[in-house]
Amino acid sequence: MKPTSEKSIPDGDRKLVEFLKQHQAIAPPEPPDLEDRILAALPPRPSRRWRRRWIAPVAVAASLTLAWVGSRSFTSNQPREEELVQLEAFVQQSWYCSVERCEEEIWDTELWDAND
Repeated sequence: MKPTSEKSIPDGDRKLVEFLKQHQAIAPPEPPDLEDRILAALPPRPSRRWRRRWIAPVAVAASLTLAWVGSRSFTSNQPREEELVQLEAFVQQSWYCSVERCEEEIWDTELWDAND
């Protein structure tokens, strides 16, 4: 708060200002051990040791998860040779049947037997 000069105080407030100056409270002197008593009254700080204990397991779990996800993303799902042969035969026959009339339906062939 800025100190006020005598000129900036309105006339009606001069008596109040003088009264407050005469009757201002005087703070008692502080005891020499006040800071120590305040710090002693505070609850003890939680140990950082328990925080460090959970960091290692979480880091290991995160690393293992990332390694597993990473290894899964680098493996490709290549079709087996048998599936490639079936796919090629299907494409050839469906292409042929789209141009000319086929004697048998493509879905009735042995290549697409549900017992595979």
